Amino acid sequence: YATSLRMSDLGYQNKVQDQLKICFNSLSNYVNTLRHAIATGWPDYEALGVRDGDSWRQLNANILQIENEYYSDIRPKRVTRHDETPSQALEARGVEYIEVRCLDIDPFATLGIDAAQTRFLDTFLVWCLLSDSPWISDEECDHLDDNRRLVVERGREPGLELNDRGNRRGLVDWSRAIVAEMREVAALLDQLEDGSPHQQAVDAIAPRIDDPSLTPSARVLARLEDNGE
Repeated sequence: YATSLRMSDLGYQNKVQDQLKICFNSLSNYVNTLRHAIATGWPDYEALGVRDGDSWRQLNANILQIENEYYSDIRPKRVTRHDETPSQALEARGVEYIEVRCLDIDPFATLGIDAAQTRFLDTFLVWCLLSDSPWISDEECDHLDDNRRLVVERGREPGLELNDRGNRRGLVDWSRAIVAEMREVAALLDQLEDGSPHQQAVDAIAPRIDDPSLTPSARVLARLEDNGE
């Protein structure tokens, strides 16, 4: 029932960074946590040592060796100048764009993503921007991590439930509710377009909620089974 091997424990994961507890409540919190991580040693890295004779094993023995090493689902970004770090750029001039890193490629799309998927993501991200964003506690941050893991590992499992602020909520029900609100955003975006490409994109992808066999992960498995692999 997995949806993405890349985002699971089989992909790149850093258990040490899990200690950072970075949730995106404020830019100052994000920047300060990054700076703490690049200035705080980690016992396992310290035991490894920075140098082996004349050879470098690592840049330093800290939780993060450089700020760009931080791995997360989303990263706020600002183009840096030649004399500043990423956190300095963010602190000085704010968020310019975000990197959405919790995505996997579609193996059935020539470029790994197609136009409809791009418009669906645009609609989803604008919906995120316009939605209420209450403060995330450390406990809820853990719940969000658990939700992501469950969807990655069991996202096509019938009846899968997630944690919605302490309450159990079905993934299918939650997804339907989000898509219903996304349709309003898609209609707004299409006011600037010829036709209705964003609404069509939502219409094209939404059926995967109720029919997981339409998802790329299910299609890959079906292809393997058809080929006797």
